[in-house]
Amino acid sequence: MGCMGRQQNKPNKPAIVLKLGEFGLELIEYTGWLEMDYYIGAATGNIYDFGLVRQTGYVDSRDVESILGIIEDSKLVFRMAQ
Repeated sequence: MGCMGRQQNKPNKPAIVLKLGEFGLELIEYTGWLEMDYYIGAATGNIYDFGLVRQTGYVDSRDVESILGIIEDSKLVFRMAQ
């Protein structure tokens, strides 16, 4: 009978957790026509609610590029707030 090796339980390294807004927030403006919809930031996976009832809001700076690139009915629907 062979000797069974003992499995070593190595502690898992903690995952790097980045907090929303850790690298800053940017104010953006919704320019579309939907009453309310949600948009997911590509970098953080955070869900942002925007629409006619909430036209401006802060977005994690890592998500700005992906949110500004959202197109609905052939039109960009976000811009940097003035």
